[in-house]
Amino acid sequence: MAKKGKAMRRKAKPRKVKALVLLSGGLDSRLVCRLMQEQLGKDGVETVFFALPFGGGCCSNSMCVVRFAQVQGIRLHVVDCTRGAMFRRYMKMIMKPRFGRGAAFNPCIDCHLFMLKEAKKIAAKEGIRIIATGEVLGERPMSQNRHALELIEKEADASVLRPLSAKLLPETEAERKGWIDRDKMLAISGRRRTEQLALAKKYRIDYPSPGGGCLLTDESFSARLAGILRLRPDAGPDETGLAKLGRHFPIGVGTKKDTSAASKSAKEPVAKCKAIIIVGRNHQENIKIAALAGRLGLPTLEVDGVMGPTTTIISVKPAASAMTAKASVTKGKAQVKPSHRSKSESEPVTKGAAQIPKPICRAAALLTARYSDAPKGQECSVCVKSGKKLSRMAVMAPQDTGFLLKKR
Repeated sequence: MAKKGKAMRRKAKPRKVKALVLLSGGLDSRLVCRLMQEQLGKDGVETVFFALPFGGGCCSNSMCVVRFAQVQGIRLHVVDCTRGAMFRRYMKMIMKPRFGRGAAFNPCIDCHLFMLKEAKKIAAKEGIRIIATGEVLGERPMSQNRHALELIEKEADASVLRPLSAKLLPETEAERKGWIDRDKMLAISGRRRTEQLALAKKYRIDYPSPGGGCLLTDESFSARLAGILRLRPDAGPDETGLAKLGRHFPIGVGTKKDTSAASKSAKEPVAKCKAIIIVGRNHQENIKIAALAGRLGLPTLEVDGVMGPTTTIISVKPAASAMTAKASVTKGKAQVKPSHRSKSESEPVTKGAAQIPKPICRAAALLTARYSDAPKGQECSVCVKSGKKLSRMAVMAPQDTGFLLKKR
């Protein structure tokens, strides 16, 4: 039996080394897939794509990534961070990044670290020994400099192979152990893409044109998202989805200068901001705003009888302890007693996820009329829909948005 056991051990083949490539969909990560296939074989490479709430890389279209994986015959893992527990974990990182932000709201180092840790879990589960990325030394100022690359590896406790710049970086475990031939790696650096384009032609790789990428690097979008997160720090996919749509008007801020400060930090509350009015810019946005508002229980406003935007209002989500009604139990029956309110305070327009005072709803009606085809300077009717309830407000369609600067 002992001899038979030894014979079986001699016949056992060593486990084949595989690589897991973080596939963003852009040219760099596509090239890495081909470079890894040259050394490990077609079945020696697997990929992982992260569907992020605010995009990332050169291609945020998951179907584009799926098509590339199919053409190359590569197994694709997809990590969906746009909903559920992964969304909450991702947003927790966005709200409190350990390593700071870029020029806007982008926590690039923390984001890369987040993805690398998740990729490491997949590699461990699948028995994959190499983790590779399409990062190029010096291509991104915040996350792809030498210090940042070393920091990310240290924090993730992972050895990462970066084939496009490998000869400019310290030797990795894969190279030391001979799993990968370092001489076949490249020494690309900087933001010029001449060498990558030549390789794409050589390998006949189709790739999306550079552009788009992560919305968190856009200062305008960052201001919108930060404003929503101030009102709702526990915002879900629907609330953050509103940051991608329409014109945003913070109400109660006071000055335009205060409004622009929203891009600085979501953790610094603007005490005077009561709500944000979101006005659709085209038909497609109107449809999306109406759908999101419906799911969130927010009101929508539209001008009767003319073409115009769909508008919604997002405000602080009321806590259970801060409801405007107090329940008391008398004789076994629950009775509702309204809490004290000042005479100057108007009744709320909605009673769902957010209670909107009439002055704010009126401002939303004026903005809706302003961006509609309603004749300016003339009275029009704005339909306010809150759940199954419909009401109407008569307003004069303003020429501009100067009325927002008046003290409320």
